[in-house]
Amino acid sequence: MGPNILRAADVAFISNARLAQISDPKKYVPFAPDLVVEVISPGNTASAIQLKVSQYLKAGVLLVWMMYSDRKQIVVYDSEGYVKTLSEDDTLDGGDVLPGLKIKVAELFPTE
Repeated sequence: MGPNILRAADVAFISNARLAQISDPKKYVPFAPDLVVEVISPGNTASAIQLKVSQYLKAGVLLVWMMYSDRKQIVVYDSEGYVKTLSEDDTLDGGDVLPGLKIKVAELFPTE
């Protein structure tokens, strides 16, 4: 991702250790977050989603979660090239970014 491209994720996480590197909290963070979460809208195209994922990972994001509310699925991407699709019966974990975090996917989507 070029120096003039800014991405604003729906949710981002930066570890406390990395937050300590920020000298001016009023400016943009000079590095990529550890974790990015995007909630995918029906209007998002597959190519636009893949572009975002690619840009996040190239910028240094360690873990990307793409949430598909309509399918109640989460696609997990990591910096090592790991990709996994999780459904309602699965458990989402924070990997090395958020060790110990475990959430049932079903809990992240409202019931009808």
